[in-house]
Amino acid sequence: MAGIKRDIYLFLFGLAVLLAAVYNLLMYQSYTIGMIETEKYAFNYEIALLEREFLQTGEVQSQNRETFQVYSNFDAVPKQYQNAINWQNLAADELGEAVIPAQGEQANQYLYGLKHRLYNSDTTVYIVSQYDEALLALLYEDDPPQDHNQFLAITAGVLVLVAFIVVRILVFRITKPVLMLSTWAKDLDITNPPKPQSLRYHEIDFLYQQLKLGIEKQQEANRKEAFFLRTASHEMRTPIATVSASVELLQRLTEQLPDSAKRAVGRISRSTENMKNLTTTLLWLARSSEGKTSAEKSEAEYISLTSIDLAEMVEKAFVAQQSVFTDKEVELVLDNAEAEVLAAESEALVSIVVTNLLRNAVQHTVGHVIDVSLSQRQLVIENDAEPVGEHNPADSLDVNQTSFGIGLYLVEKICANRGWALTFTQTDNRFRVSVKFS
Repeated sequence: MAGIKRDIYLFLFGLAVLLAAVYNLLMYQSYTIGMIETEKYAFNYEIALLEREFLQTGEVQSQNRETFQVYSNFDAVPKQYQNAINWQNLAADELGEAVIPAQGEQANQYLYGLKHRLYNSDTTVYIVSQYDEALLALLYEDDPPQDHNQFLAITAGVLVLVAFIVVRILVFRITKPVLMLSTWAKDLDITNPPKPQSLRYHEIDFLYQQLKLGIEKQQEANRKEAFFLRTASHEMRTPIATVSASVELLQRLTEQLPDSAKRAVGRISRSTENMKNLTTTLLWLARSSEGKTSAEKSEAEYISLTSIDLAEMVEKAFVAQQSVFTDKEVELVLDNAEAEVLAAESEALVSIVVTNLLRNAVQHTVGHVIDVSLSQRQLVIENDAEPVGEHNPADSLDVNQTSFGIGLYLVEKICANRGWALTFTQTDNRFRVSVKFS
């Protein structure tokens, strides 16, 4: 994508070169026209002298100089001049030009002809001026005419240089506020906005105001979301604690309960634990969205870091999903040969990630096997899936939403906040998701 600075340089520099070329052309034309006009005025001067003598004497004075020959009628004009210049088509006081080719030792002859009607007279005189090319060459050799090309080239170069300096200043003035706004946009610090005078142009200031307004609206929405999550999570902690206490009481009485009731108590216990982890995660996310200080406080207040046996957590989470999706016969194939114990990680956050990913794998698989591999600090879950776009071409445009559902929101938020690498891919009939716990 082209930049503003480059376009300004190209357009204005091209304009400068064009102006310099036009200037050179005009100067050359001016020089050429000046030479022609000088020659014409020399003719006019001689004609004025001729008319003055004619008014004084009443006769046309014969002039036989090579550079100024006067003939009182056309028949008196030498044949070579009559044939060289098209006198019939030559208007009065129009300067005609011709060249008599070299003959023998005689060089080319440059002819200029003009017919003029004398003032207050019916007499038309024919004037011829002849120049010998060889003689002109000798004169040019002894005293060459001034060469204006060097002057024109220097002038054009100066014009281009001045134009370049002006363009450089213009580019600096235009791009400086844009770069300043771009630098500010990287941090999006509303408390430290750029000074209005530094933006210089009202269009850029308008862009800044729109950007600032959008950021303020987004921040307000984030604050409302964080407030809702924090409030809702706090409100849920009390009923969850009540349910948890009741479950503990029931677990003490499990020996007196039938097997179906024991299984129900187990499901309630696992669901309660999941709700505790979910509440803790929501509170942590709400605090994290409020800024660095709140994030540090939330980490100390809501999550505790401990060592986690990831293989054991995966097995427990899978058993919990089997109790939910009772209509599916799904088997877990766990490869934990290279698994490591996760040190200094939040059990609640890791549990939320593992549980959501396994639940979605069990829910959306079209096969009967969920492959889970653990290598060092990485978790990989694979399951069979419907080919992309088999039923609806639009499915391939939103694979993650189709495969994950709403749980992806929490998984993405947790991974982004903790710096864990979350990736997911889908081939024709295989879905794969991996989490790298950094």
